[in-house]
Amino acid sequence: MGKNHGKERNETMKANKKKIVTGIVIIATAIVLLAGTGCQRLAGASATSEAERKAVSVTRQTLVVQVDATGSLQPAQEANLTFGTAGQVAEVLVSEGQMVEAGEVLARLDTEQLEYAVRDAEDTLALRQSALRQAQEPADEHDLAVSKADVAIAQNNLNQLLDMPDEEEVELARLSVEQARNNLWAAQMERDAQQVDPLRDQAEARVGNAHVALQIAELQYEQVKAGADEHQIAIARAQLAQAQARLAKLEAGADAETLLQLETQVRMAETTLERARASLEDAVLRAPFAGTVVEVNVTPGEMTSSAMPAVVLIDNSSFSLEIAVDEIDVGRLSPGQSVEVTFDSLPNVVVTGTVRTIAEAASISGGSATYRTLIDLTPTDAHLRAGMSANAAITVEVVEDALVIPNWVIQFTPDGQPFVEKIVGGQTVPTNIELGVRTDELAQVLSGLREGDQVAIPTSELQMPQSGGPMGSMFGGEEE
Repeated sequence: MGKNHGKERNETMKANKKKIVTGIVIIATAIVLLAGTGCQRLAGASATSEAERKAVSVTRQTLVVQVDATGSLQPAQEANLTFGTAGQVAEVLVSEGQMVEAGEVLARLDTEQLEYAVRDAEDTLALRQSALRQAQEPADEHDLAVSKADVAIAQNNLNQLLDMPDEEEVELARLSVEQARNNLWAAQMERDAQQVDPLRDQAEARVGNAHVALQIAELQYEQVKAGADEHQIAIARAQLAQAQARLAKLEAGADAETLLQLETQVRMAETTLERARASLEDAVLRAPFAGTVVEVNVTPGEMTSSAMPAVVLIDNSSFSLEIAVDEIDVGRLSPGQSVEVTFDSLPNVVVTGTVRTIAEAASISGGSATYRTLIDLTPTDAHLRAGMSANAAITVEVVEDALVIPNWVIQFTPDGQPFVEKIVGGQTVPTNIELGVRTDELAQVLSGLREGDQVAIPTSELQMPQSGGPMGSMFGGEEE
C-alpha cells in the first residue's frame, strides 16, 4: 500500500510539471502575439466577456473636498468665578442649572469689617482734603484781624514791662497804700465799736477785706518802684514772637513743602479708600455675563478657598467646536471656510459653521501632531450641550462643473500612472488619465476622458498593464 502511495505521488508531480510547462508556453505565446500586433488588446479577452462587463458614465458635477475631524462643543463663554478676597461665606444666592443675568449677585461674604474699613477710609480722606483746602485758600479777613490784635496786645505788654516807672506812677501807688491802710483802720474802729454780735461779725469781715486790699496795694507799690524783672520780659517777648509768626503765616499762606506733604497725604488716603472699596466689592460675586450656573462649590458659613472656583458659569446661547486637525490636513484649512457639524448623540441634527482660528503650534500626543482649530457654529434650535462630541466636515475646496469618475474605477500602473478601461465599440481600451482633486468617493479627471464616456468597472480577472514594458503602447486613449 505504501508503494501505491509513492507511485500516485510521482504521477501527480509529473502531471503538475506538465501543467506548469503548458502554462508557461501559453503565456510566452501570448506575449509574442501582443508584441507582434503592436500591443493592441489582450489576446485572452473575448468580445462577449467585455460586452457583459458593467460600466459607469463620466459625468460633470460640483466636487466638494472636505477635511474631517472630531472634537467637542465649547460654550460661547465660560467663567470660573472666585472671590477676590478671603472671608467667610455669608450667603449663596444661586443653584446649579439656574439662569442668571449679567451683574446678578451669585454669592456674598461677610462684609461687616470691610464696610467699617471703607467708612474709616472715607473719614480719613475727608480730613486730609479739608486740611489741603485750608492750606491752599487765602487767609480769612476775620482771622487776620484777630491775629493782628494779638500782636498789638503782646507788643503793648512788652512795652509796659520795658518802660521805667515815672514818679507820678510811684506816687499813685504810694497813695493807694495809704488809702488802703486808712480803710483798714476805719474798719477796725467800727468793729471795736459794735456791741451786737451779728453787726460785730459783719464789721470783722470788713476788717479782713481791708487788710487784703492793703497787702495788694503794698505789693503793687513795690512792683512799681522796682520795675519788671528779666523773666517777665522774656515771657512777654516770646508771646509777641508767637503772635507775629501766626500773623506772618496767615498772610503768606502755606509754603510749597507743606502743600506737597498735604497733597501726598490726600493721595495716600485716596489709595487706602480705593483698596477698601475694592475689597468690599471683591466680597460680592457677580455674574460677568448672562448664562447658566453649572457648578456651585461654596456653602454659607465656610471659609473661601482658592483651590476651586466658587461658581462656574457658562454662556450657552451659542457654541463653538474645538477640533484637532491632523498635520497632513492643516495646510488646507483657512479661517472662514464652511463646516458641516454632526453629532453622534443627535443623529438627525446637522449644524453649519465657519472656521474661526487655527493654532500656529502643534499639540503632540502619542507621537501624532495635531492643530487646535475653533469653529463658530450657526445658531440652532437643536438642544446642544457643552462638552458634547461632534464631527466636523470642513469644506476646503469646491470645483464647479468638474468632470468626475468614481474612485473605484481608477487603476494604477506599478509606477503610479492612473488609468481606466474605457469602453469603445463594445471593447475595453486601457486609457491613461490625469487626475485633479479627489474626495472619498469621486475624482476629478483633467484629461483622458470626455463627459459621457463609458468606463468599465474593474474585475478580478483583468490583467494589469505594465507601464514602461512592451505593453506600454496599449494606453492610447483619447484626451480632451
